[in-house]
Amino acid sequence: DTMSWITLSPASGSNNGTVQVVCAANSSASSRSGNILVSGNGVASQTITVTQSGLSEVLEVSPLSLETGPQVGALSLAVTSNTTWTISESVDWISLGSSSGNGNASVVVNFAQNTAAQVRTATIVLATTSGGITRTVAVTQRASGEVLPTSWNFKRTENNHTVILPASLVSSI
Repeated sequence: DTMSWITLSPASGSNNGTVQVVCAANSSASSRSGNILVSGNGVASQTITVTQSGLSEVLEVSPLSLETGPQVGALSLAVTSNTTWTISESVDWISLGSSSGNGNASVVVNFAQNTAAQVRTATIVLATTSGGITRTVAVTQRASGEVLPTSWNFKRTENNHTVILPASLVSSI
């Protein structure tokens, strides 16, 4: 059998000789195989199988953690890969823009509103379909109506301190 990624040089000849087998680069993560048929007058034909490994699988995700406020919102994850992969979550307050992909992609992570007074956390899991690589993303969604501390202590040498208040609060002295 002839395969377009295998080249023989020379492709034919007579008597004793050397044949160079050249395989084009395999840009896939999957291995591939092809057959070379060697035959001649008065000798039995012989098939030689050529197998070429694929690239090592790559699966990276950025960022490795997401933090969001209590309101409805969306953030994105950047996936870098050379193979097929899946992405999943196991909580009802997160929905993903896709559940799988092939190669590089951006995945939208949608958040439902957190109406509870507690911070909630979850883990998003990405894995190659071969199961060879798994990556996780830690997710934190802040609580609704977060309680601020009732006092702040300043060191003697500090003359200012910045406090970021949620828009729903009003500050006064």
